[in-house]
Amino acid sequence: MEEIRTEIDDLSEPIEQWKKILGKDHLLTEGEELDLSNSSAYGFTQDYRIILKPKDPFELSECLKIANYFRIKVHSISKGKNWGYGSKSFSPDMKVLISLERMDRILHYDETLAYVILEPGVTFRKLAAFLSENGGKLQAPIPGTSPDASVLGNATERGIGKGVYTQFANHCKIQEIVTSSGEILSVGFKSQSSYLICEDTTGPSISHLFFQSNLGVVTKIALLLEPGKEIEKRIFFFSQEEKIGFCSEVFREYLQRGRNRITLEILNDYRFATQKGNFPFDSSYPSEFLPRKELSKFFPEFPSARWFGSVNILENPAFDQNGLFDKIQNELSVLPGIELIGNESREYPSGFSDHQLNPAYWRKKFPPPKDPDPDRDGCGILWLSPIIPHIGSILDQAVQTTEEILFSFKFEPLISMRPGFRTVKILIGIVYDREVKDSNRRALECYKKLKYSLSSLGFHFYRSGVQDREEQTADPFVSMLKKTMDPNGILSPQKSGII
Repeated sequence: MEEIRTEIDDLSEPIEQWKKILGKDHLLTEGEELDLSNSSAYGFTQDYRIILKPKDPFELSECLKIANYFRIKVHSISKGKNWGYGSKSFSPDMKVLISLERMDRILHYDETLAYVILEPGVTFRKLAAFLSENGGKLQAPIPGTSPDASVLGNATERGIGKGVYTQFANHCKIQEIVTSSGEILSVGFKSQSSYLICEDTTGPSISHLFFQSNLGVVTKIALLLEPGKEIEKRIFFFSQEEKIGFCSEVFREYLQRGRNRITLEILNDYRFATQKGNFPFDSSYPSEFLPRKELSKFFPEFPSARWFGSVNILENPAFDQNGLFDKIQNELSVLPGIELIGNESREYPSGFSDHQLNPAYWRKKFPPPKDPDPDRDGCGILWLSPIIPHIGSILDQAVQTTEEILFSFKFEPLISMRPGFRTVKILIGIVYDREVKDSNRRALECYKKLKYSLSSLGFHFYRSGVQDREEQTADPFVSMLKKTMDPNGILSPQKSGII
């Protein structure tokens, strides 16, 4: 092949070459799946003309060689359920989408050393079924999104899990990538039975370069697993106070000493209401945000609640769980404005939740379906993910700023947070109905103003989406690596600001 130096507009020749590799059934140029891939849960305009579906790294390698030769920009997804951050979309001028959903093998399982090696198409649900069929001694992660999302995709985008998998990316070791030139690179240990898969050894750590990046397409990870069938004790509480920082600070020492064995999750009243139902269109004006006084109808037993929290403690032989449980309950009971709701003890993990995607349907006039798909159902959702110091006054400042800006744009502020010892990860939802005129523009303006305001306060963000693509700037060192690894810039250009 002679070198072609500029991207072509006519895709007929590369299409014919891709068909020889994939077969006509795994190269889509029309149909419902292509149409749905051109939509996202915030009305982003996308114009994919082709979806490529390789079955293994070798087919992916050949597909990328062709794209690189013709200088065709491509974007890859695992399952495409990155709702609130862009879904399957990436850039208006991106014509080719590579879906890795057919690469859905669990390649290796080591129960003794507690890890599994898997491909991008493996979902949380499939992994859970696999571990259950193999005795259930190790637990599958429970995501904060759909159980039908990709394990690899969620981990490499630094999604938040539940319980011991709260810091989900820390359980992920990248093993293999495919570069833009089609080279298949092992970035882990070639021996799948090697205990060294679980550890870093001498020399630089390469794996982390491929989290939230476009330096290569990740095709294989090792996921470090946690023991299953543990006992989880949970304490539920609510706060009537406007500020939550003082309450969160009480848990800092527990979170430090308990590590992932103790977790805390806090939801504001609006976010909690989305678990109970949809916006009350019969009694409120949909063009306005729902006043706080109207929220009590969603939780009449707690009419004055502003915050809802749960403390989760996993059984650990290293310390007296019962004593710790009682100590935390006692501390909560004397905090001003705090009331205990109850507690429970259950086997952990207890299974996937049916309510993870409820917030996306808050502004729709129908309840979440059994097979939720915010893209298909016209839901509008933008997630903003600041990470801030775990200091009460700073946390309250972030909450106040968020509420003021969302109210000014007539959105309900949906706020959830996962406090850790040093930092608090906050998830802010801007939720609306995409079928309402002008809602996409208003939501994006709100998002940009809020992100600018939080950035001005010195806060950073642990995740970003397509909506941030043109406004991010990567570290110069990473940009230098991009020019080396992807000199023609065909892999998701500007993802995380990397060009």
